Amino acid sequence: MSGREASVGNNPPMSQPFQATSVPDLAFSANPSGRYLIGSPDAEEHSFDDEARHEVHLARSFLIQAPPVTQAQWRQLMDTEPSRLKGDDKPVEMVSWFDAIACANALSRKEGLPEVYLEDSAPRDDRRSVYETLGYRLPTEAEWEVACRAGTLTVRYRGDVPAGVAAIG
Repeated sequence: MSGREASVGNNPPMSQPFQATSVPDLAFSANPSGRYLIGSPDAEEHSFDDEARHEVHLARSFLIQAPPVTQAQWRQLMDTEPSRLKGDDKPVEMVSWFDAIACANALSRKEGLPEVYLEDSAPRDDRRSVYETLGYRLPTEAEWEVACRAGTLTVRYRGDVPAGVAAIG
C-alpha cells in the first residue's frame, strides 16, 4: 500500500520511516521524487516486449509499505480471513485488486483520512487524482518498480539472477 505523500500534511520528513498509528507494525518507507529507469533491458531473459527500459519522472515523493500486509493486519482492517496459508505474521493472499483498494480505504478511515477510491475502483469524484488526497492508496506501476528495485538497475534489488534461475522460479 502506498501511504500519504511525504510533502503533504503531517507527514514525517522523507528521511524518517512513517508508522500508521492505528495498525501495529504497519510501517512505510520513503521514496523520493525524481527520474528513474524502469523496465527490463533488451537482453533480460523472460522479459516481455511491453517491459522495455524507459525513464519515468515521479514528480512527488511517496511512502510505500515495505513488508507485505500480514494476515493479522488484514483481519484488523477488514475483519475477514481470505488466506489459505494461515498465520498472523504471514502475508495476506487470495485477495483481488478490489479487495486491496477496499483495505486501503479501510486504513484511511481508521486513520481519520479521506478514502481514495469509490467502490467501483475509480478515484473519488471530489478529487482530481489519487495524488491529491491524503488517504492511503495502492502504488502506481512506476512507484512499485522504483520501490522494488531500491535504487538498482538489476533484475532484483540484490543483483541480477544467475542464468537459468529465472526459468525455475
